[in-house]
Amino acid sequence: MEDLKPSNFKMPTTNMLLWTPEETTQAIEELYNYVTDKAKKAIDWYYFKRNPKRIFGLILRYSSMVFIALAGILPVLITIFDYCKINPAWSAIAVSLAVFMIGIDKFGGFTSGWIRYVVAAQKLNQALEEFRFTWESDKHRLAGTTISSEEIKTLVNNCKIFLQQVQSIVSEETQKWVAEFQSALNDIEAAAKVAAEAAKATVKAKEVGAISITVTNGVFCGTPWSVFLDGRIVSDYSGITASLTNLYPGIVTIKITGIINGKNVQDEKPVKVTGGEITTVTMTLS
Repeated sequence: MEDLKPSNFKMPTTNMLLWTPEETTQAIEELYNYVTDKAKKAIDWYYFKRNPKRIFGLILRYSSMVFIALAGILPVLITIFDYCKINPAWSAIAVSLAVFMIGIDKFGGFTSGWIRYVVAAQKLNQALEEFRFTWESDKHRLAGTTISSEEIKTLVNNCKIFLQQVQSIVSEETQKWVAEFQSALNDIEAAAKVAAEAAKATVKAKEVGAISITVTNGVFCGTPWSVFLDGRIVSDYSGITASLTNLYPGIVTIKITGIINGKNVQDEKPVKVTGGEITTVTMTLS
């Protein structure tokens, strides 16, 4: 964070061993102002930066809620009103937009960042108030006395501990941001893989396939044997092989009929057609 970069604070220019009580008091006050300014700048930074995240987070979350509600309402409206000519596919688009909005919010860390900033600012404000009360208590305790070297060490150490506490709160918030960002990246990578596989499956599903049929005893048919696809005749064949092309993916029923030694014979099998592939099947007339 830019506001927590190390900076110098004013010190008396004379040798520390020659400091007067007034110069010692001034140095301690400057140290107090230095650490409290660091805390106040951090608090101001968090409260200032939370506003854009809050606005964008609310817009994205409310938008996703609207799209989810719309996705649920559209099918009901189509069912209730017969004259409604809205395509039901718009429900799927609405759901996709809602998921997209939530994904942007998560990846950008808008809602979560808003919450993190508020929590961090509250922790810093609480630590600052406690430090101020402790400091004022020490000032009243030491008022009118010459501050000893041990007391100076105690005051300096208190400032050091408080500044470390401020930096610890900021570091904790930063680590949460890193974890959330890494998680969002992993989620996006996983979603991209799923989308890629779905796209491949869609393309493959649109590809046509073929079936290669081998009839083990087809040569024994006195006349050409016939091939039926889902109950519809395709063609007559002689020999032991036949091929069916330009078939859409899915399960089809292949049936062959013929005449061997004056007897009607047949065979029937379900066959799975895969896009872009040739499926082989062996059949026997009996």
